[in-house]
Amino acid sequence: MSCQLRVLPGAGTELTHWERFYSQMCKWIHYLLVTARKLWDDPLLAARKARHVLGLAGPESSLETDDPVRHHLGLQSGNIVRVKPMAKIRATLDSHGKCEGLGYMSVVMDLYCGGTYTVLKRVDRFFDERTQRMLKLNNVVILDRVYCEPEPHAEEGFAGCKRMCFLFWKEAWLKRMGPDELPGG
Repeated sequence: MSCQLRVLPGAGTELTHWERFYSQMCKWIHYLLVTARKLWDDPLLAARKARHVLGLAGPESSLETDDPVRHHLGLQSGNIVRVKPMAKIRATLDSHGKCEGLGYMSVVMDLYCGGTYTVLKRVDRFFDERTQRMLKLNNVVILDRVYCEPEPHAEEGFAGCKRMCFLFWKEAWLKRMGPDELPGG
């Protein structure tokens, strides 16, 4: 398996005209919200009103399914997850070691199997520097303090790389932890 950054464009799709338009509109809306927060006396109230106006308010939904590939947890920053065992992750991979186009780097990612981590953020879009295109991803997150750190003696071509890139995780490879499953819970 090659480095995730080399095969990441295969997991993404190019934005449509409307998605690019929406992305630009989101930038303007973000600018207006930031400006409004600065002008209003109560910044928390301003944020709540803006979320309501934009239709972003409401309970977080979980769309868990039994299909290992189309697994959507709706993970957000701060959620606690456990990386599934290697056998369950391998069940989601195709013959090229990918899940919906995203490569699984067993030489590095196997080290995190069974561990409990915090979701740092969702990755819905990324910029492919090689093709100069913005691409979108589905059901992908990065985990806090989980980096690609291949051993120097690994057999892969990227053995000993010192970049410490974030690893991209499909939600199909993770299990959301409930309050009763957490240590001390």
